[in-house]
Amino acid sequence: MCKINLIPLLALSLLVSACGGGGGSSSPKPKSSVAKVSSSSKVSSSVTSSSITPSSSAPASATSSAAISSISSSSVYSANVNHLRDLATFPIGVAVSNTDSPSFNILTNASEQAVAEKHFSEMTAGNIMKVKSLHPFNNGNASDFTFTNADAFVEYAKSNNMTVHGHTLIWHSGYQVPEFIKTWNGTSSNFLTMIEAHVTTIVDHFGASGAVKSWDVVNEALNDGVGNPAVFGFRTDSAFYTKSGNSAEYIEVAFKAARLADPTATLFYNDYNIDQNNSKTTKLIEMITDFQAREIPIDGIGFQMHVFMNYPSIDDIKSAMQKVVEKGLKVKITELDVSVNNPYSNWPDSKISTFTESVALDQKKRYCEIVAAYLEVVPEDKRAGITVWGTTDANSWLDGPEGLYKNQFNNEKIAWPLLFDNQYNDKPALRGFADGLTETACTNL
Repeated sequence: MCKINLIPLLALSLLVSACGGGGGSSSPKPKSSVAKVSSSSKVSSSVTSSSITPSSSAPASATSSAAISSISSSSVYSANVNHLRDLATFPIGVAVSNTDSPSFNILTNASEQAVAEKHFSEMTAGNIMKVKSLHPFNNGNASDFTFTNADAFVEYAKSNNMTVHGHTLIWHSGYQVPEFIKTWNGTSSNFLTMIEAHVTTIVDHFGASGAVKSWDVVNEALNDGVGNPAVFGFRTDSAFYTKSGNSAEYIEVAFKAARLADPTATLFYNDYNIDQNNSKTTKLIEMITDFQAREIPIDGIGFQMHVFMNYPSIDDIKSAMQKVVEKGLKVKITELDVSVNNPYSNWPDSKISTFTESVALDQKKRYCEIVAAYLEVVPEDKRAGITVWGTTDANSWLDGPEGLYKNQFNNEKIAWPLLFDNQYNDKPALRGFADGLTETACTNL
C-alpha cells in the first residue's frame, strides 16, 4: 500500500487531556491569546446550578422578539423552539452518554431522552463506539469485540427515528487505546492487517442496523505543530503511527476498509483547531489533496468546533470551511460547544464567574453566527450536519473535577457551553442556534 505523501515530521510533544463527549483531546502548551482545544468523550457527572443571573448592565428589555420569555433567576427562560431538528434539511445532532456516565445515560435518564427526542435528528455516542469500548478485554486478542452497549444505543436512536454518527474507529488518545494495540510487537504489515479487520468488523456490524449513516473514521491524527519554526503534520506519538512502521498508512487503510464494509456510509476525517484557518488547516488540505490523487475514499471533514465566545473569528471559521468545500468534500460540525470562559486569553483576569443575562445573550449571538456561517459557506449538497457536544451544561466535558480546564477553572463549572442549563431548561443559546438555521439576524438581544 502507498504511504501518505506528506513531509517528514519532527517528534511531537503535546499535552494530552480527555475529550468532551466523544473526540480526543490533546492541546499544546497554551499561548496567551490562542485557543487550542480538542474534545474527548470523558464526561463530567457533577451537577451544579447554572441558572441565569440577571445582569445589572443588561438592558431591561434584553430579549429578542423571538425569545419572548424573560431571562431571570426566578423564571424559566423559553427559547420558543418547538423542534430544532425541523429547522434544518440536514442532521442536527447531539452527543450523549450511555453506561460510560450513568447519571446522564440516554437509555435511563428521562430528561436526556426528552431533550434528545424533541430537538435532535441524530446522535453521537460519547464513548461506547470507540476502540477501547468495543475491545474491552485487554487480553491481547484483537478479534474479541463486545457490542452490547453500543447496540442498545443504536437501537434507541433507531426506535426514535434518529440516525447515528459513528464515533470513532481510530483515535490515538491513551485512555481509549486498548492494551493490545499499545503493546503490539508484530510487524507493521500485520498491524495494518489488524486495523483493516478491526474497521471492517465494526462498520459491517453497525451497517446492518441501517441507523449508522456516517463515521469519524480517524480522529485527530494531525498535530498542532512543534519546534521552531513549528512543524505541522501527522501525530507521531500515536500508537497507531508507531505500530504502522512510523507512518500514517493506517489512516488510508482505515478509510479503504470502511468504504468496502459499508459503501453507503459517509466517511469523515475529524479534528480540532482546523476551524482556526491555520497551518494545521493547511496540512489537512494537503492530506485531502493526497488522498484524492490516490483515490483514497474520503467524503468529508469533521470540524469539532470547541470554540470560545471570542475565538476563533467567524472569518477564520468560514475560510477554513471554504477550503474544504473547494476540495469537493462535505462539511460536518461534529462536536460544537461554546465556552463562556477562555483560559487561553488573559486568564484569570478575563474570568467570568456568573452566568448573567448579558453573558447568556452574547452566547446566543455566538451560536447564531457559527450556524449562519455554516449555511453561508457550505453548499446545501455538502452540508452533512451540525452536532452539539452534549445536552446540559452539567454534563460538559470542559469543566468540573474531570474537565479539560479543571486546573485553570479550579474545578469550577464555569464553561456553560451548551444549549440547555443544568436543569435541562432552554438557554438563549438554543434560540441563537435556531436563528442561525432560519437566517434570522444574529443579535445579543
